[in-house]
Amino acid sequence: MRNMSWSKWFSYTLLMVAIPSLLISLVVEDMASFAGLEEDYSLMLYTVSLIMSFSLLSAVMRKFLVSKGLTPSFSTKTYIDNKTVISNSFLKEMEKKLSKVDKEEEPERYVHLASMLGMSYLQNAIAFQDREMFTKALSLKEEIEKFLKSHKVKPEARTMFEGFKSKIEHSKGNFK
Repeated sequence: MRNMSWSKWFSYTLLMVAIPSLLISLVVEDMASFAGLEEDYSLMLYTVSLIMSFSLLSAVMRKFLVSKGLTPSFSTKTYIDNKTVISNSFLKEMEKKLSKVDKEEEPERYVHLASMLGMSYLQNAIAFQDREMFTKALSLKEEIEKFLKSHKVKPEARTMFEGFKSKIEHSKGNFK
């Protein structure tokens, strides 16, 4: 999956979802007016058609982006598979970066890096069926949870951690 910029995602959304939904709704409203329906019914049909077309076109756009291997850069959804392996050099580099972060000065950076490192441990644990790596990921999750109880962080960092935490919870059954 390749990340795409926010502006590119916004452009796709405008072209594939927002503008067509608006046009469909306007056509439905014109047809309702032409058919002589009362204004209340016309407005109701407009609203229903806007909601339905927006929902349908959003699903179509999502399938299109997935088929092209694109995800928004601000997406918090992470994918774990059995084939991808995170290199030891990358893990060492992440551990080194994490050890240099001052938790008190940069709590968001700490949560972000720790969550990334934990997700990397989890990825390797799944790829190699390695209980030790899973234990590392689990202990990092617990460390971050403990940190978050006593520190306030921005929602983006908390969301990153929540994604990591849900992947750990989802994978627990594989390592019992």
